[in-house]
Amino acid sequence: MKRKKLLKTVALLAIFFAGATTAEAGFFGHRHEKCENESRFFGMRIIKQLDLSEEQENKVANIIIKYRDQQKNADDKMLAARENLMTVMDADLFNEVDLRQAHQDASAVKEDMLVLKRKVFSEINTVLEPEQLEELREMKAKRREKMRERCDNKDKKSRMDKWLEKHGGEKS
Repeated sequence: MKRKKLLKTVALLAIFFAGATTAEAGFFGHRHEKCENESRFFGMRIIKQLDLSEEQENKVANIIIKYRDQQKNADDKMLAARENLMTVMDADLFNEVDLRQAHQDASAVKEDMLVLKRKVFSEINTVLEPEQLEELREMKAKRREKMRERCDNKDKKSRMDKWLEKHGGEKS
């Protein structure tokens, strides 16, 4: 029974958001191409961990379906803005005005995506039980703490620091 519910949830999640936030994940990071059939939705991993009832799964699916076209459109805009940014960054001649404009354009698209994400989750939150909302808050807090730990490790030298120590002419 539990396996059937899990399979149902996985199937449900695979259906929606055909082109969600691939670009968001690698916005200023890795250059990877989005597969035409790639299907992702921001925060879906967390939602899957909440052990939703069948009724909740149906309500969440309907909320996501409601925003599916907007998400696909936002994703397409993000991919185009990111590609433009990469093109400007890879240009043989540096043009600061073009780079700033490309970055501002991409940032505006990312802002719209974040607003849409929050809108979707504000609706999803109305479907969750108080215990699930608490669990969701705890998972988010743990994720933020892990990110802080990675960034706050001041004792660990970065690869850049190590490289500069090895190859830099002057020692400071």
